Amino acid sequence: MGSKDIKNLCMGYDEKQRALMVYGYTGYIKDDWFAMPAFGRRYHEYGIADGSVLLCGPSESFCDGDLVIAEENGGPAVFVFSTDPNYTEDGDKRILHDESQIQAKIMGSFNFYQ
Repeated sequence: MGSKDIKNLCMGYDEKQRALMVYGYTGYIKDDWFAMPAFGRRYHEYGIADGSVLLCGPSESFCDGDLVIAEENGGPAVFVFSTDPNYTEDGDKRILHDESQIQAKIMGSFNFYQ
């Protein structure tokens, strides 16, 4: 299997819409999904670095350890979700216990190298 075959298993490019498609994530209403840049190095162990592009979307349920987006100081921020009220810190990572504050779940991150 060549590199072109591997790429075709994972992604497609729509020339007409000039859009990159990740298989398994097609058919979603575009208003429900968004991408945002990540800043800082708090979540480096999750593969998220300064400049990563985060793919975010809705979810009907959240599990301990999910990375989520919630508002902090008037802007979006990445949090680790936890149902355990005793889990209050993990290094520099922000911990969120209140599911009602979640705006989206991080479904994936992309890092581009030049």
